[in-house]
Amino acid sequence: VTLAAKLNAVGLTAKALTKREKPTTSLKKTTIFAVSFTIAANITAEVGYKDIYVRILTPAEDLLTNAKSGTFSYDGSEVQYSMKKNIEYGGDETHVTIYWNRNETLNPGTYKFEVYADGNMIGQTSLKMEK
Repeated sequence: VTLAAKLNAVGLTAKALTKREKPTTSLKKTTIFAVSFTIAANITAEVGYKDIYVRILTPAEDLLTNAKSGTFSYDGSEVQYSMKKNIEYGGDETHVTIYWNRNETLNPGTYKFEVYADGNMIGQTSLKMEK
């Protein structure tokens, strides 16, 4: 993939949501992490179906995983992901939101969210969470 053809995630945000889907910074109230972004328009990028991978790292740098987690190729090795979504990309701006259902005990601190597509990291953000 040439640099010009690389996808780019813009406006990347991560939110913690309560069971009523209200934003929160409290881990105790968090039931879902939502990661939203727009893949920028790129006329040189290959169009078609693309897998978007998100890695969620805890403050201790542990990766959040579940039964649906798997691996993808990145920088010459297989890397584990937290969640994946298959999208259709036509070269135009494409909005993407991916949800992670929390089912584990989490510790307060800063969580990192890394987004990958086509073997490249296309964006990252973080979210500070309280008890």
